[in-house]
Amino acid sequence: MEHTKQPSNKQPSIKGCLTTGIISLVLLELIVLLFPGCREAELLTLAFLSNGALNQYLPPSSAPFVTSREPVGLSVYNDMLYASVIQMVSDDHSYLFNTHTGALQTITGNGQDVLGADQSLYFTYRQDTLQASTLTALRRSDNTAVWHHTFDPSPLSYNLQLQNGILFFASAEEGGTGPSVLYAFSERSGAMLWHYIVPQSNGFFYTVSNDSVFILGVQGIEALSITDGRTRWVRQEDTGGQYTIVADNVNVYTVGERIQALRISDGRERWTIGPDGAPYPYLYKYLGMQAGMLYISDDQNGAGSEVRAIRVQDGKILWYLNLRQRYPGIYPQQNTQGAVNLLSFTGSSLYWMVNNQLYAFRGSDGRQSWHFRDQFTPAPGQNMDSQILTSTDGITYIQMYNDLVALQSSNGHKLWTILLPALFDTKAVVDGSTLFYSYAVHISNVPPPPHFVISAISAFSLYQCQNTVHLFALQGPTGMQQWHKQYTLPCNR
Repeated sequence: MEHTKQPSNKQPSIKGCLTTGIISLVLLELIVLLFPGCREAELLTLAFLSNGALNQYLPPSSAPFVTSREPVGLSVYNDMLYASVIQMVSDDHSYLFNTHTGALQTITGNGQDVLGADQSLYFTYRQDTLQASTLTALRRSDNTAVWHHTFDPSPLSYNLQLQNGILFFASAEEGGTGPSVLYAFSERSGAMLWHYIVPQSNGFFYTVSNDSVFILGVQGIEALSITDGRTRWVRQEDTGGQYTIVADNVNVYTVGERIQALRISDGRERWTIGPDGAPYPYLYKYLGMQAGMLYISDDQNGAGSEVRAIRVQDGKILWYLNLRQRYPGIYPQQNTQGAVNLLSFTGSSLYWMVNNQLYAFRGSDGRQSWHFRDQFTPAPGQNMDSQILTSTDGITYIQMYNDLVALQSSNGHKLWTILLPALFDTKAVVDGSTLFYSYAVHISNVPPPPHFVISAISAFSLYQCQNTVHLFALQGPTGMQQWHKQYTLPCNR
């Protein structure tokens, strides 16, 4: 006997429609990710989803355009300026400009990060999946790949340095998932010269000086030859709490919960400075090194209030400055929200920026040279964007909130001020005597969608989006605009 299904009087609920729509969308996205050839089918399917909860997230063709300004992150490599829009999740473009002319050299995408550059090559890193990632060297003249190396499994963290025609790539498998490795590649050919697995290390720090690379791992400090990776010396000790390693022609220094100097020839200890019985946590921070002096600040509970100038020859503290005691009226109290408290050693002087003031101290004896103060006020949500840029050719460049300022290094006299876009994370960078800053204008006809449909909307045929990147170059001594470029490009889909 044939049975027929009787019609039901129960109407589908909104929750049921939404659930069905979400499941369908997720399945469609999985299909598209696995089979790129299904892109047209996906668009066609989405276009015919006229019944169900998804309809409210699909914009009509007449959807109004929304314009917003977004910050751009800048880095300078040689004469190449690397720029990427920081906050737009719908666009993974990055841009490479010529620092002299502002000409757009190339556009990178697909999650490629630029790590460095020399005169003829630049290097990008793309983390494809947790299983693999790729380091690529590209020719600057035509952006063609010269060589590439695939890491399998993909490192969870990495660091790159260039020196003497060798590209050093530190691959750290954090969390004990795999070894931490230091690779040395020929910068020109990409041939792996050598690699070294750091013993029992889920991450390490390294520095390259002269003809050695010095490694700070959990089991100690090691010195390797940069040409063939041969071990020159090993100093086994508990290095927990040490987070910085630097070197000069005499010593290699580790900085963290203590300051230690080792002889570069054999790793023998020259001197050590401890935290003087201060309660944990107590961290020293490296500020700089010049003329046989090592400049260190403390960071007890985030305070950063003490500065020491140490003679590298014997570890003697030549001068000591306690900012909290010397300037009790203006030093930020602990847990002060939105306070600016920055220390930097540049151009033979120590600089301390506190809110809208800058103090300069002589590196030779720690005495105050001058004090600069102006009536700068932070834009909403932007009060942590201050920075001490550099001191070069007699001029000190700083950014106080969204004001870019040039001061005479000798007396703190203000030469000029430029108002930057009042955007969170908008920071200027300096290359020689040229300063750069940038922002992007983002235009889209799609309001911010729920997270689970963002991928589908970015692929939808009605979706329209573009970024106009504005890039500015200023002459450092005068603050005059050297050039201004703008480039408008569609967002990735």
